[in-house]
Amino acid sequence: MKTIVNYPLTDAIQWMVLFGAFTERWYELSIVVLVSVIIFWRTMDLHFSKNLLLLFSIISIFSIFSITYIGYTYDKFTQQVITLFLIVVCYYNFFRFIDRNIDSLFKKYLKIIYIIAMMGLLQFFIYALTGYNIFSFLYDVRTFLVAPRVMRATSILKEPSEFSVLLIPSLTYFLFKQRKENKDTKYKIILLSAILVSFSTTAYVILVLIFIYKYFFYIKNILLRSFAIIFVIIIILYIYLNETKVEGVMDSGPLRNTERHITQTLEAFSNMNPASFEALNLSTYATMTNLWVSINSPMRLIGTGLGTHVQNYKSQYESEFRYYGLNSEDAYSLAVRIYSEMGLVGFILSIIFLIINFNKRNPINIGFAFLLLSQMIRGGHYFRYGLVMYIFMYYFTGKSYNK
Repeated sequence: MKTIVNYPLTDAIQWMVLFGAFTERWYELSIVVLVSVIIFWRTMDLHFSKNLLLLFSIISIFSIFSITYIGYTYDKFTQQVITLFLIVVCYYNFFRFIDRNIDSLFKKYLKIIYIIAMMGLLQFFIYALTGYNIFSFLYDVRTFLVAPRVMRATSILKEPSEFSVLLIPSLTYFLFKQRKENKDTKYKIILLSAILVSFSTTAYVILVLIFIYKYFFYIKNILLRSFAIIFVIIIILYIYLNETKVEGVMDSGPLRNTERHITQTLEAFSNMNPASFEALNLSTYATMTNLWVSINSPMRLIGTGLGTHVQNYKSQYESEFRYYGLNSEDAYSLAVRIYSEMGLVGFILSIIFLIINFNKRNPINIGFAFLLLSQMIRGGHYFRYGLVMYIFMYYFTGKSYNK
């Protein structure tokens, strides 16, 4: 049956889906399921891609084989495969219903992001003046401090890194779009300021990578490229000359705290031992223990199966450390989790997907490329804060889809 698009309904559904992308994962799932019900009621038709069905079948077959061979339980696998299948089907039908109109969806996304960024800045300044976190009532949100009266902005999200990373696509879009408008400068200042007051190491690293990509590879201007090279050299020298292990968090300051995360992570690679990780800051501890577990788990070619990283963690690493098990459910990194659960094959295929769909002529695609890169570095949930939606948007604006 041919889908008849009703534009007021299409707009309403787009707003619903985007709103769900900024809520916690079970709220998001509920919203996209509701959207699918509305679409079915409107069109009396549902779609599913044969390629997606094949992908889920392959993942399930290899996961069942690995889990059975190793002797793990099927609980987490069953939960993950059902939930992922449901959310992917719902998003696929949503994009079919809006006729893959990414431009219309992204314009709405920019409006929501601008409001969320402003809320993050408001949260930061009100806390600096009053010591009160105006969003502390949401999801039992913690107040992350880097100094007295200096908090890491989260806006309406749960953690600072999640807040800052979700601003990356919109900021990147304004940095790379060809047709400049007067309002672009205002947007860039607001978005960049919001990212900076999140004090997220991952976001800072991504900003540097965006800077390098734009001025080293995207813009062919010798003068700008020379300034970019000098800037990168200064950053490297600063980190190298100030490489100091600082105890605690509150006495390190915002910039020192970011530097400390980077330097301790680099140091940890030279001593890949879980016992030594326990002496590092918690972020580095979570990163390195989950990486160590993924490297030392069985079935490194095809992985131990979807949803099994937490079982890898408990079987490979035991400790009485107070924070043992930190981020063991999600591996603290999408790349680490994919390698742990789907092995070298899954990791390589995910990298290939990112490469073949990168479209340097589309600023929306470039923005989501850096978002997905940030999730590979830090963010191990398969579906949270719109990740599945962003993967679809990346694909539909990608080179392989549009060639």
